[in-house]
Amino acid sequence: MLILDEIKNVSHVVIVCDNDSFCRASALYTYVLQQHKKVSLLSREVLDVRFAFVAWFDKVRMSAVPEKAQCVVDAQNINISTFLEEEKIVLNQKMLDALCADLVWYGKYTPPTMLDGIYFASLSRLIQRGANYTQCTKALLCQEPLSKMRLQAVMQQKMMQKNGATEVEVFLSEEDLLSTGSSIREAYENAQKILCMVHVDKVSLVYCNEVMTIT
Repeated sequence: MLILDEIKNVSHVVIVCDNDSFCRASALYTYVLQQHKKVSLLSREVLDVRFAFVAWFDKVRMSAVPEKAQCVVDAQNINISTFLEEEKIVLNQKMLDALCADLVWYGKYTPPTMLDGIYFASLSRLIQRGANYTQCTKALLCQEPLSKMRLQAVMQQKMMQKNGATEVEVFLSEEDLLSTGSSIREAYENAQKILCMVHVDKVSLVYCNEVMTIT
């Protein structure tokens, strides 16, 4: 694997991630440590608190890439198959849980019709190897940050029903997010819940003149 080959030839590796790639970054962080190399974990955004159970969450920093970094890896470019198919990689508990969390997080924001056999086969292989699937689903699918619940209350006050209550429109401002300490991703998740209301088949989330439609 190209990424793993690059890591072998350097002494300091910097891994860059965001919320969607943090779990893969965590697994790679563990692997680099196993190779007895210096490693830094940087994020382009504030990580969701629900990832706190994933290894190395407390090691993440929001800062510029060090000038002396010999190898910079963007975790978005890492495929889980890299870990599952590479025979030389021994997946310990930290890596298994991180990769399982990555798949659970991906499934959370992907339409069910787009989750193919490869997705479920990979998840099954991780569980068979000992990944704590129960912990991953509880943390990422069942628990809710306080910021998201505060924003939910704001959205409920601001939502307007249209077309015989079949459509709901919610206008959010930047101040709404700042005052609740939440993110646009959490606003989207709350909008998905609004879609579960009786008779509602369309939700329009309006933020900074941009419209996100959920059906």
